[in-house]
Amino acid sequence: MNINIPVANISKEDVAEVLLRVATILDLAGDNPYRSLAYRRAARLVLATTRPLSDYLTPRGRFELPGLGANLRRKLGELVITGRLRFGIEVMARLPEGATALMAIPTIGPHLARRLHDELGIDTIDDVVAAARDGKIRRLHGFGARKEAQILRGALDVQAGFPKVLQFPAAEMLEIETAA
Repeated sequence: MNINIPVANISKEDVAEVLLRVATILDLAGDNPYRSLAYRRAARLVLATTRPLSDYLTPRGRFELPGLGANLRRKLGELVITGRLRFGIEVMARLPEGATALMAIPTIGPHLARRLHDELGIDTIDDVVAAARDGKIRRLHGFGARKEAQILRGALDVQAGFPKVLQFPAAEMLEIETAA
């Protein structure tokens, strides 16, 4: 459409990452599976775009891309324009509080954060470091020493002040308040 609406400095990879995280959290929350599929499909469609994201915005701020429903077009427009997704805040609230904090660690997404929280009672980055050093994470089904070492490195990086190596800071993108 190429209209003059100011947009956030957000890449299509960032948008896709937000959509995939929302889809994963919807799955974990037991939401309608078709809804999470729609978010995953939207992520793929956004990644396949060849023009700047602003070119897909309508004058009403909707993201016009074939194959997206009206609500998703509105939410994508909000994300591209503001760099934030209010719906993402609501979805993140469905995860246990500690699980959200764990997602700051590289290699920890919503599913793993929930598992660590539910199966080991881990709520903080310090808890992750302690559990990894004690060999507790490798005892989880599907984990081994190598995965545990990756998680430990990521947790230590976060403790040292290095951000998660993603294209966007998830908490900021979803406007999650980490301090009470």
